[in-house]
Amino acid sequence: MSNDHAHMDDGTPSARPTTSLSKDDMAAIIRKTVIDDSGPMSRGRDGRFRKGQSGNPKGRPPREAEPDIRIHHQTTKARLLEELRRPIQVRENGRTVEMSVDQALIRAEIAGALKGNAYAQRHLHDRIERLEREEAIEIARQNAVFLEYQARCRAEIETAKQRGEPLPNPVPHPDDIVIEDGKRVRFIGPVDETEVAKCERDCRVRDTLLMQDSLDERSYDQSSAHAPEDQPGSAMLLAVALDKTLPPRLRLSEAAMTVAYSRHDATPKRVLLKKLYRAWRSLGYRVERGRTFPPLAIVEARLRTIFGIVATIQRRGVDPAELTPADITEFLEEVMDR
Repeated sequence: MSNDHAHMDDGTPSARPTTSLSKDDMAAIIRKTVIDDSGPMSRGRDGRFRKGQSGNPKGRPPREAEPDIRIHHQTTKARLLEELRRPIQVRENGRTVEMSVDQALIRAEIAGALKGNAYAQRHLHDRIERLEREEAIEIARQNAVFLEYQARCRAEIETAKQRGEPLPNPVPHPDDIVIEDGKRVRFIGPVDETEVAKCERDCRVRDTLLMQDSLDERSYDQSSAHAPEDQPGSAMLLAVALDKTLPPRLRLSEAAMTVAYSRHDATPKRVLLKKLYRAWRSLGYRVERGRTFPPLAIVEARLRTIFGIVATIQRRGVDPAELTPADITEFLEEVMDR
């Protein structure tokens, strides 16, 4: 046997090289590592590595980066997702309903948990905890973003006020953003330019209705039973209803409505007729000059019909707003076409 390699009987070198260390050298290394507890991989007397020292000083070799494979290239995953999203027919509460496969599986797991299946209960509880934790993190991040947005917009508005410049009108407006701890951000006003235009138009309709009410009061015969002095006119009723559908920052207080009404009441009737005619025409309503609104009793009957329809829809599981601007617009069109 040579000093370099150990050979098999057939002359082939073995896979394990021999060591050139002497017996004394090897003993010294063992003593230093195990007995003296000072070698490069020394352990304590209990056989464990010392605290703070790695058993693999060189560390784990770097992991090769996984190739960027899109989901549509991963055939099995793509097919599984396709199957999970496939609609199926399921019997539920005595009737057949359509839902996706993944939704049906989730409902089946919930049903099993409610029936006492321990595995389903534990698995579902873990999933709920994980989802709630992820949602809480997402909500916190979203709230932080919109809190910063609110602060920045309000600072810009305040700066414009101090400089006497036109106030900026950011969309969404900071006052239309509702941020509550632990809840998702809500918007109570327009969030795009289309909704802004609609909101502005609703404000114009409300203001025109207040002007209309002033004309109606002058035009009604106060001795008629159609317009008692202690009741608001139909235009006023519609103005108040429409005002309540607007974002809180755009609503008129009772004092503001009184001021607006007083201003119209002090306007000469001839001037009021002209202003009212132009206001309705600018909103797209083709009305005759001096047109008055129907008596309150007729409008109340119409509104009762609307509320009755809404109540019926709500009983069937739908939750629309009690009176939307579209309802009022539709009614105005009926009034103008009469």
